[in-house]
Amino acid sequence: MDRVKDLARLAEVMGLRRAHAQSVLAKTLASETELRRQLAQLRTDPAAEADRPGSDADRVRRAAAEMRWQRWADARRQTINSELARTLARKADARRALARAAGKDAALEALIHAARTKKGRRSD
Repeated sequence: MDRVKDLARLAEVMGLRRAHAQSVLAKTLASETELRRQLAQLRTDPAAEADRPGSDADRVRRAAAEMRWQRWADARRQTINSELARTLARKADARRALARAAGKDAALEALIHAARTKKGRRSD
């Protein structure tokens, strides 16, 4: 078979691999964005509501609810931060995979160019 055609077919496959790597990175970035949004949402301060006027019993109930909410929010933040750490590790891996795929594409394009140049010289 023709070397240029073989390399062109390989380039198609490598292009698909690069597209997959880009897709993985995009999904990872979307996950990171969502986790950061969730963390920001947990930073809102429900204590502002505790300052509303009311009876002593109302203030005590609000303070107790605030404490429960803080415990829940702290646990939730810990869970989200753990997931964010895993996502950031996946993002680093995805970036390396994409860089590797792009490097392989570039090397393959150079091989195709060299094969075409060599084939053109043989034709002359």
